[in-house]
Amino acid sequence: MTRAFTLVELLVVITIVVVLLALLAPALDKAIYEAELAVCGAKLHANHGGIVGYALSHRRWYPNRKVFGHISDVDPVKITAVDQVMDYDDRVQLKGYIAVGKTMLCPLQPVIDLEVDSARDTWVYTGYAAWWGWRFAPQGIPRKGMYKLGDRLEFDLDPGPGSDIRSSGVLAADHLSTTPMPGARFFYSTHPEKRELHNPWRLQRGPHPWAGTGSEYTSNAVGFMTLSWFANIWAPGAAFDVDYLMGDGSVALVRNFRIGHGPEKGLVAMPTFGREWDNTSEVVNPVPAQ
Repeated sequence: MTRAFTLVELLVVITIVVVLLALLAPALDKAIYEAELAVCGAKLHANHGGIVGYALSHRRWYPNRKVFGHISDVDPVKITAVDQVMDYDDRVQLKGYIAVGKTMLCPLQPVIDLEVDSARDTWVYTGYAAWWGWRFAPQGIPRKGMYKLGDRLEFDLDPGPGSDIRSSGVLAADHLSTTPMPGARFFYSTHPEKRELHNPWRLQRGPHPWAGTGSEYTSNAVGFMTLSWFANIWAPGAAFDVDYLMGDGSVALVRNFRIGHGPEKGLVAMPTFGREWDNTSEVVNPVPAQ
């Protein structure tokens, strides 16, 4: 005669299984994170193949960044710019070279569609800061841009006369920046903060979360936004893993980077906006530089 499990024995087995799963969950989470981090690096490398392919078909010139010609704020994660007269949409010339909807969104980000929204009414932001076809012009003084294969991007470490000018060969990287807001400083990042001090910030053709709050940051905002980042109030010690795509196609991973600790990682703070270095409004894409 086959003996059946008693209720007590069944509960003991279930309890053991639950305990084992609880013990394995952190290791499983870490393994999934590392796998997605590897896919992030592979996507950046795929972007390099597309950009080099474009350059080889256009006399070594990188794609012209139409967004850079927009009169409003310009930052390297923006791929369209709202304008009712001109069409500022960098996605058009990338077709056939880069699958924007697939390779310009990190697997660690909440999913959005980067290809559907109109450039005429929606700001579309990718997951990666891209500096091909880019140039800085602090206080109206142009620096050397990354326009052709082999170029390095010049930028100022600080605003004002006598600034220390550096150059970087980074083509693209995970987005990481901080922005002062009324009463607080926020961070925005492609990757989640290592201690999970973040909130997913996902908009698919939605209004800016701070619209109507009287914030200077959104007082001139027009249209909608499509983006997918992690964001929160800045916390001391916040750490991030950051992938960098170099001009030669290699991908460098800097682990546990903390804003304000760039030199110890061999990084310096590059301004976010293209037109000027405004230390009071938008700070830091940490990059390897000379």
